Amino acid sequence: MNHLTTTDKISIFDGKIEIECNEVWGALHALQSIIQLVHRGKSGSLLIYERIIKDAPRFMHRGFLVDTAKHYISVDEILKFIDAMAVVKMNVFHWHMTDDSSFPYASSTYPELSLEGAYHPRKLVYENADVVHVIEFARLRGIRVMVEFDTPSHTKSWERSHPEIRTDCNNRGHLGPFNPANETTFEFLKAFFKEVTSVFPEPFIHLGGKEVSFDCWESNTEISKFMKEKEFGNDYEKLESYYFDRLIEAIQSVQPDGYAITPVVSHEVFQNGYRPNKTTVINVWKCKSWPKLVKSITAAGYRVIVSSCWRISPSIHANRWYDYHECDIGAFGGTEEEQKLVIGGEAIALGENVDDSNLFLRSWPEGAVVADRLWSREKSTIVEMKQRLEELRCHMRDLGFKVKPINEPKSCLQP
Repeated sequence: MNHLTTTDKISIFDGKIEIECNEVWGALHALQSIIQLVHRGKSGSLLIYERIIKDAPRFMHRGFLVDTAKHYISVDEILKFIDAMAVVKMNVFHWHMTDDSSFPYASSTYPELSLEGAYHPRKLVYENADVVHVIEFARLRGIRVMVEFDTPSHTKSWERSHPEIRTDCNNRGHLGPFNPANETTFEFLKAFFKEVTSVFPEPFIHLGGKEVSFDCWESNTEISKFMKEKEFGNDYEKLESYYFDRLIEAIQSVQPDGYAITPVVSHEVFQNGYRPNKTTVINVWKCKSWPKLVKSITAAGYRVIVSSCWRISPSIHANRWYDYHECDIGAFGGTEEEQKLVIGGEAIALGENVDDSNLFLRSWPEGAVVADRLWSREKSTIVEMKQRLEELRCHMRDLGFKVKPINEPKSCLQP
């Protein structure tokens, strides 16, 4: 799927609608636009005004992260979510698959991971058929599925079946991040990601790097010896960089023929001094001073996905769409070349307070505001965005989606 050059032109005249596009994804986007242009007149008849529309996305990566680890999200709910993303022309479903709390991915290489690590080994897992179904369902709607297996931290669910790949926090009675000093760790990950890259056809794969604490590594005598051998001194940021170099090397060595992965890592790894090959993408996901960080990443020549200002509120009652509207991920003071390295952004629905009961209500219509900021080059005023959001909400309700209202009394039945 090449969404970078997707363009479309819609001509509505003399009772006819014509679509011109350079590829099928442009046709999909044009059809969504046409559906949204239809409105109901006072007599109840459906109307669409004559016009010409030329359209193209501002950013190639327009994503939504959904966390299925902290609370299991059913396949039906995922499919409904992807359907909603298609309505607003988002094109990347970021599947945050695993975390400390659970491992719901049913691996064929290591079935014990979900047998021991999922909340329920049969009912609360994603079997291969489920994953394939989600990927194909998304593809038919012009949406890629980028999976995330967050490592080396946030991996307690892995240790329930494979404690040998985690670090023994000496004298602390618990295990920590994956152990980079243990060659078994990389042999295990190589076999695991060989499977993952065969199941998920999307080249972008998120490898994590979130919130890695060095305390456990510092306490481990095996790692201390390894650090000395590698001449890392006491710089555990170098050990983290070593881990990601080895992980990416392992995955690239087993990727299918004709498949070149694009690693995605968290911005914390970059902040800790990691400078991988320029094919790696940096995800700025949690940083109040994100413009300054994006500037430093792009100045170093790396592509960036920005999510920092679009972490959807944990409450379905909080309606912060206006905050999301104010965020412009291109406004970081970059040069023209640096601007080109910002390939897009994502809304984030992390799962501490999210399951099937509230995922959709929590995420929409706020997600549509993020989609608008990633698609449109021109920024609407708050008043314009409010009107469009109200119209879109009613349109999504007509399509059968339960989308919560924005902050004022109004009815979709009003002419």
